[in-house]
Amino acid sequence: MKILIASDSFKGSASSLEVADSISAGMKSLRPDLEVLRLPVADGGEGTSEVLVEALGAKRVSVNVHDPLGREIRADYTLRGNLAVIDMAAASGLVLLSTDELDPYKASTYGTGEMILDAVSKGATEIYIGLGGSATNDGGIGMAQALGVRALTEAGTNIGPGAAGLAELHSLDLSGLDSRLKKLKFYAVCDVTNPLSGPDGAAYVYARQKGAKADQLADLDRILQRYGQILEQSSGREVVDLSGAGAAGGMGAALFAFLGAEAKNGINTVLDLLSFDEHAEGADLLITGEGKMDNSSLSGKTAIGIARRAKKLGIPLIAVVGSCELNLDSVYTEGIDLVLPIVNGPMSLEKALENVGPLLFESGKRIIRILELCNRRAR
Repeated sequence: MKILIASDSFKGSASSLEVADSISAGMKSLRPDLEVLRLPVADGGEGTSEVLVEALGAKRVSVNVHDPLGREIRADYTLRGNLAVIDMAAASGLVLLSTDELDPYKASTYGTGEMILDAVSKGATEIYIGLGGSATNDGGIGMAQALGVRALTEAGTNIGPGAAGLAELHSLDLSGLDSRLKKLKFYAVCDVTNPLSGPDGAAYVYARQKGAKADQLADLDRILQRYGQILEQSSGREVVDLSGAGAAGGMGAALFAFLGAEAKNGINTVLDLLSFDEHAEGADLLITGEGKMDNSSLSGKTAIGIARRAKKLGIPLIAVVGSCELNLDSVYTEGIDLVLPIVNGPMSLEKALENVGPLLFESGKRIIRILELCNRRAR
């Protein structure tokens, strides 16, 4: 029996590979004869670059950049030949800031631009940029400044960082944009479809998780709306209403306007880069997982993305999850055959996070018992 485990990470508790290892160990403790393949995956957001390293035979590149608040840090991205995969979260992510430091008026995407320049200097001509987990709401202007764009106030001086600086934007000068960038292919990898501004835009939908207060959302949206007008006028591209323009605090719009990036669905792009269908060929069972299955999962997170592939391939799929807040009927219609929560009794979130490894191990054993029950019934 061939089983393929292709799980996302359980954020804050286990990496994609650790999840797969724990489930596999639990299964093999009862059935050591099983052929269990592990394929760590991600949905195009945080962690995407890391899971691609081993699968692509790529290398990790470490570079000095600036974090969202302008402090020097080391950030890694993946490079294989002329292909680079960058997680913007590595330089501009929520994970780099404490809760007290979160502030969209201050946070900048400048460090992501520095990562792009480093990849270009190392010969990358095809660059995928994962847009998940950002701490920013600056419309990607910090990234653009790192790439040579001048963002100017009415007095002709450079604007400051973050949404506070963006509020002072009067004009954009693209003449200094690094000339090498025009010859390259850029892909904005994300799983959201939000426009830049408006009720469904970057500020109203995502700024709260980046430290914005409820009474600041209208102002942040106004800043992005005005920025969008200047962006389109300066670049000659209509981008503000494109699907994904509001991803990562407006980074999507900046990538479309300044770099002519093509939007790519996160999970499908990752699965294609990993040659998922080839790995799944001949499998009797697929197992996927994510820490929390909720409404956002239906927009194309890892578990649902794999479910849609499994459905096309005609392979049964079990989803191992930390928690599920969805009506399971909506999940099962997507191609998942069984949702298996790892929590096996009453426990606090803290205890579940501390014991995620053993819980995943036990989930692997439960999957074997389910399979054996079905086999006995079939006989």
